[in-house]
Amino acid sequence: GRAALMARQNFVENVAQMDPFDLKTLAQFCLLGDPSVHPVASRTVIGTPKGAEASGSARFFRAERRAKLKLTGEFLTQSKPTASKRTANARLSPATLSALANIAERAGLGAQKLFSSYAVKGAPASRTRGAKAAATPSRYYITIGTPGKETIDNINRGVAVVAKESAGRIVGYRIYHQR
Repeated sequence: GRAALMARQNFVENVAQMDPFDLKTLAQFCLLGDPSVHPVASRTVIGTPKGAEASGSARFFRAERRAKLKLTGEFLTQSKPTASKRTANARLSPATLSALANIAERAGLGAQKLFSSYAVKGAPASRTRGAKAAATPSRYYITIGTPGKETIDNINRGVAVVAKESAGRIVGYRIYHQR
């Protein structure tokens, strides 16, 4: 259980922002069973002083590890920008519409492909020498489809596109290809 939690926290810690596909990746992995059951006895020696109860010492260190993992989770929740709610009827500038059409065309989905938009919640914008720095996106745009052309193995594979908007401009995008 601890390994699964630490892996999830490490994943969140190593991405700049949590876009909807990163959130999907987190949700795909779950732990089945009771993580407190240990079918094999541990041979790890914990430094327990003479006369101290070994089980009390083990409980202390376990509680300490759990507290650290809880603090790490709370910190990541408060500090990591994350895609939140889907926003309906978002008004897009002509430049944003043009950029999204170009990205969809590059992904092979056609320029008329519709994008869903998601607001971002999380870390506030940082300040740099008195001016606000737009280090986090204000919105994500996502579309999913299948390109019109077939691949080498004659299978029409799915494509997903995630675009980041900051201060009303598309600042980056990723194209995911189905395997």
